[in-house]
Amino acid sequence: MINILTNEIKKKKEFQSVDNSFIQSLVKDDYKNIEDKLLNHSHPQKTKDFKRIVKKTRKTLHDVYGVFNINTKNRVAILDKIKKNPKNKELHISLLETHRSSKERLDSYGEIYDKILDRGDQKILDIGCGLNPVSWIFMKHKPKEYTALELTRDDCDFLNNYFRAVNLNGKAIPTNLLKEIKFQKADVCFMFKVLDSLEEVKKNISKDLLKRINCKKIVVSFPLRTISGKERISKRKWFERLLTNFEKFEIRNEIFYIIHKENIY
Repeated sequence: MINILTNEIKKKKEFQSVDNSFIQSLVKDDYKNIEDKLLNHSHPQKTKDFKRIVKKTRKTLHDVYGVFNINTKNRVAILDKIKKNPKNKELHISLLETHRSSKERLDSYGEIYDKILDRGDQKILDIGCGLNPVSWIFMKHKPKEYTALELTRDDCDFLNNYFRAVNLNGKAIPTNLLKEIKFQKADVCFMFKVLDSLEEVKKNISKDLLKRINCKKIVVSFPLRTISGKERISKRKWFERLLTNFEKFEIRNEIFYIIHKENIY
């Protein structure tokens, strides 16, 4: 029955590439409460409980994944142009504009990387990366190794094609962050606009993730405004309580925390 529920959720086009295991992680608790009722019903898909879980899960998926993609149709065409002209910075910028978060950072990427990257940060781990790996063009030094973790296989396939096109030693790996996974060692880890969404799905997951990251330096960011443009009231005190020391700075719609591993409770 849980497979029927998963398939129903994935009938919506924007979620078709999301891994089944991630969707089932989201519905697990709700499904347990009504499993017997659904199994004993002659038409479970028509029940209010079934429809409620489908609606709720689609909303969560939209909030943590779908809302950030704003122009996916043009990505393949832009990548084809990059393959022919990989040094054309404007093409990379056009690609970054197809993802909400990277588009917002376009005027600030140079400033961000000047503040968070040192010459020794040659191996990057980017968790919940979106299209952020494309922003390496704003870094003063090309990374020697770039590991990108993203939710869907389709997005990772696209990033791997991009890495090959620009001759960047990178690898994108489909990853369900709700599962306990072993992170690859790196010099610096990016977690840009990731933890807010994950906390909505699984409370207190942030501390566990931070503890398991195998990097000396971790850079975490949060949006200062909601997607609709409303100012967020929270000053991230819940996050700051996980840390003994940190540096932070803001750009137009984002606050960044620079954390060293030994400063996590």
